[in-house]
Amino acid sequence: MKKKVIIAMSVLVFVGATTIWAADEVKYILTKLSAPIIVNGEQYNSTAPILNYKDTTYVPLREVTNLLDKDIKWNAKQGQIEINDDYFYLEGEKEFSSPNKEFVNLINSQVKAINSGDKTAYETLFTKEGLENFPTFPDLNILITNHFIFENTTTEKTDVLVDLYYKDSADTKLKYTQSKYLLVKENNQWKIAGFSK
Repeated sequence: MKKKVIIAMSVLVFVGATTIWAADEVKYILTKLSAPIIVNGEQYNSTAPILNYKDTTYVPLREVTNLLDKDIKWNAKQGQIEINDDYFYLEGEKEFSSPNKEFVNLINSQVKAINSGDKTAYETLFTKEGLENFPTFPDLNILITNHFIFENTTTEKTDVLVDLYYKDSADTKLKYTQSKYLLVKENNQWKIAGFSK
């Protein structure tokens, strides 16, 4: 019988280490899936058990989002699970894969360098002309980058609009700005060539 892989949210939903229990307890007898899962011709090795119940395969949401290049979060305030494109809600410390992963990871590398005070790593992310436009190393802490919008994208350059939430050393209040990046390909690597608020 052909196996099916589906997203299951019946009695238990596992998001990372968080377990959300339904109001009524229902017991199921599940068996561990013995058949391999093949994704685009390659076997997928899950970090969590893949279970079978009545010839239907149940995959943890965390595994499904990894397979589909999605980001999953538990929103405690709203009491809900949220699944978004990887490049929609981002944190500077995290690496991402998505259709625009090279652009996203370049900007996140800049965020990581700024937050860690690593001027050397920061400077390697710019073209020579781009760095000349930003001689002063930023003195701030970027808390989150989100809503990446890509415009005028070619094989050699792209414009990226990014929402930034940050705090600077002079003021501890959370601030918001939208920044526009110009990214260009230089020696087969994407670099920051322009930046404006």
